[in-house]
Amino acid sequence: MTPEFGFSSYEKNAGNCEHGNLENDCEICLEEKIKTLHPAEKYDITIAEKIEGGHLENYHADEYEMKTIKDTDSDADVIVKNLKGFDLQAELEKLKGLSIEIAGPTKKGYAFNMPGEGGSIQGIDLFQKTSEKNKIYVSNIFTGAPHFADGKAELKGKVDFVADGENMPIKNGGASIIFCSRLGKIDFDGIENMKENESIFVPKSELDRLDSYKNESLTKSDLDEEKAVIRESTIKEAWRILDEDGFLVWQGGREEDIETAKEIGFLPVHLEKICYKSGEKPHYSYKAIFKKITAKE
Repeated sequence: MTPEFGFSSYEKNAGNCEHGNLENDCEICLEEKIKTLHPAEKYDITIAEKIEGGHLENYHADEYEMKTIKDTDSDADVIVKNLKGFDLQAELEKLKGLSIEIAGPTKKGYAFNMPGEGGSIQGIDLFQKTSEKNKIYVSNIFTGAPHFADGKAELKGKVDFVADGENMPIKNGGASIIFCSRLGKIDFDGIENMKENESIFVPKSELDRLDSYKNESLTKSDLDEEKAVIRESTIKEAWRILDEDGFLVWQGGREEDIETAKEIGFLPVHLEKICYKSGEKPHYSYKAIFKKITAKE
């Protein structure tokens, strides 16, 4: 059934509006009507529904407050965009389902630059803030977070349960907030190092990847494609297990991650684009808080 978002099923008629334009073709009337809608409905109308005669794909940027700040630790420029009216504290109070971290534990937490009083920006560890109210269950395909140094592998921290972020053992709509940071695939040398540490249980899926590399059916250049695939499928899995109005907190992301999330229906309520200036040209990383918006049948 096609979602109804106010305009998606309107019919043309021959009447004229107060601005002298054909009714339902008047962009002034359209913009006025859009102002009365919920932000999620605005997003779906302009991006997903592609309203005939509207062509207002870019107007949604007006719904965000934007500031540029300097990250004192890395000297990076950070563009911070927050959906107007989004109250993080109020939303955290509403959480009823499970709180989950995929591919954790993340040692440095989830530091976000959130709006404060008087238009200021304040740093908040969203993971810590959430854990003050809810137990966060940490998962990974390993029993801890893999770390590599000097050709050796070890696991740091502990998980609450072992699970693949692409196939979580959680029912549809069972979680209210999901955290994930810098998701990727371990390179083949890393898997080899993990095999050498007898205290680390290496899943069969990773051993199969290593075998494929050794018999040359996988190459190091395939890692980028693997990373793209796992990120996309994990975002889709997060959509499945989140309840209506649930949140996905995504750290260390790429621009394509943001687009994937929006395409499947997530509404970005907070975005940070970090510009690192080291090297010949700048490179970017993204942090985001997405809200799951379920279309009403």
